[in-house]
Amino acid sequence: MENLQKYSDPFLNAILYREGRQLISCRLENRLQIGRRDKSEPAAPSVVMIDASCKKIVAADIDCPSFPRSLVLIHLVSGNQVRITNIHQTVSFSVSGMGTIEAKQSKTVATPLTLILPDGFTLAIVEAIVPSSERRPAEGEVTGLRARLRIPNENVEPRQYNTQISNLGNGENKVEQSILSFKLDNRSQLVPVEASAFLEILDFVVLTAQKPAASVEFYRGIAEAVTRIIDVDRAEVILWQENKWERSHDRIFCNASKSDASQRAPSYTMLEAALRNRAMVVFPDDTLDLNQVSLRKMVTAVACPILDEEGGVLGVLYADRASEIGSGREKVTPIEETLIEILATAIATGIAKTKRESLVTTYQQFFSSKVIDAIRRNPKLLDGEDCEVTVLFCDIRGFSRITERIGPANAMAWIQNTLTALSSHVQDLDGVLVDYVGDEMFAMWGAPDALPDHAVQAASAARHMMALSVELSDQWKETIPEGFAFGIGLCTGAAHVGNIGSKQKFKYGPMGSTVNLGSRIQGLTKHWRVQTLMNEETALRLPPSIPKRRLCQARVIGIQGSVTLYELGLNPNGSEEVLWRDYEKALLSYEIGEHREAAQAFSDLAKRYPMDGPSLIMLVRAVQELAHPQEHFDPIWVASEK
Repeated sequence: MENLQKYSDPFLNAILYREGRQLISCRLENRLQIGRRDKSEPAAPSVVMIDASCKKIVAADIDCPSFPRSLVLIHLVSGNQVRITNIHQTVSFSVSGMGTIEAKQSKTVATPLTLILPDGFTLAIVEAIVPSSERRPAEGEVTGLRARLRIPNENVEPRQYNTQISNLGNGENKVEQSILSFKLDNRSQLVPVEASAFLEILDFVVLTAQKPAASVEFYRGIAEAVTRIIDVDRAEVILWQENKWERSHDRIFCNASKSDASQRAPSYTMLEAALRNRAMVVFPDDTLDLNQVSLRKMVTAVACPILDEEGGVLGVLYADRASEIGSGREKVTPIEETLIEILATAIATGIAKTKRESLVTTYQQFFSSKVIDAIRRNPKLLDGEDCEVTVLFCDIRGFSRITERIGPANAMAWIQNTLTALSSHVQDLDGVLVDYVGDEMFAMWGAPDALPDHAVQAASAARHMMALSVELSDQWKETIPEGFAFGIGLCTGAAHVGNIGSKQKFKYGPMGSTVNLGSRIQGLTKHWRVQTLMNEETALRLPPSIPKRRLCQARVIGIQGSVTLYELGLNPNGSEEVLWRDYEKALLSYEIGEHREAAQAFSDLAKRYPMDGPSLIMLVRAVQELAHPQEHFDPIWVASEK
């Protein structure tokens, strides 16, 4: 029963990667710091002790100044909870799927997690397991796979476990056959593998599967598992890349007494058969040409394809045993074939996981955590889909004039502060930040997650931004005493949403006439002297509690047809409510051709509300129509510029 008392205990492991390649790992016991090498420290990558309770992973050498000497401090809180602290003054980093951690900020998060660090470094914190040989269970403690297995008679010898296991249960629920049995020649026989040995193999496979996906430890662990399952000299993972086989010593495992087997070439006859048929190939088998040179000395060989989700071949899990050193058992049993197929599937899963993590690391540079989470759920999201969305464009008024006066350093600080504040309102209301172009921000609602009230959310964000202009003007009054405001355009409609950037620089967002119209509407805010304009599709979706005013019908450059423009209000008082009511009456007079009445009404509004831009514009239009009436009156206003 000695084997049944061995088990494994979980702990957290920190693994440092650079551009997908594992560099070093260490156990997270209390506190762990990540940073560049100090002169007194060993070359990177390495692990040093700062004090009795804190380790440091030396990630980069002295000649890598862009990686800070002290960047991250990780504190083990409890269980799988860790506190991540940015200990640098200016450099930020991010936690995959959880957003950015700015300088001097901390977040308490659950593992597993991945930190996206400067210069292509990433740090994974995952649960690992202490090998069963390093720790014995406390008295009465039941853990691990074998400790949970109930053996009816503790005095039974290990080789008898298969019989005992098959007799577990009673009545209709009785287990008629062991999991270690299989059908051969229509007779039920037991695989010549002891239950204890089988469970040892199973535990080893579980431990291997927990290694970082597609790492050296992962590949060699799978290869070692194959040598434990079947009596072979060596096993290896051979990848199919760019239409050729790629072998590496890092993916080969040989039995200790057969170390020279690593120098032997695999049977390319079997590799090609597995590639061609996308199915396992075993030797001996009647379908294989025994005259092939690569098979003449083989007693046992197997090549199992590693398939991706579309059925394409990623590589082959290969194993063989040469005739001159074979044990005499020539056939691979069906259950051994099944276990090898399971291991090949584990490799495919590991490769897919690594690919996804690599993509997420890349996406982290371009996308918000909201979009990254959606990509994880649907990897084809970037291919594009048709959605109904509301887009928002926000421009800083007078940006060029102000930046020229305050200088580039102040301008950079101002634009970063302003765009950060604007962006927070987008994210707080379930929006997606699409892009920044100079002083303009582009955001979207309605994708990647469908939002029934996307127009309401976008309008709410716009109203927050309108209020923010007052706060930011006060905050920057010493640098920009004249203050500043925003021009905001909203537009609801159909769009094709996906990667609107390139393969080198991703950009997730919408494309189509809705986007073009939204940009044009934002530009019209300057002409109409209002902060926020929107199209009718947006306005009609807003509840009565959100104030809005119909301004006119307009025809804008580059857009077919006309659009009805609405102004979005912030918190209009009683006087503004009267203005908007009287404006609507005057607008109706203008649109039905009663231009004298319209001119009088707009003139009255201009006197009562001299700062109201739309009343002044419509007054000019009404007077012009009186002075130079059109032969066929058209109430649609035509924009002369974008």
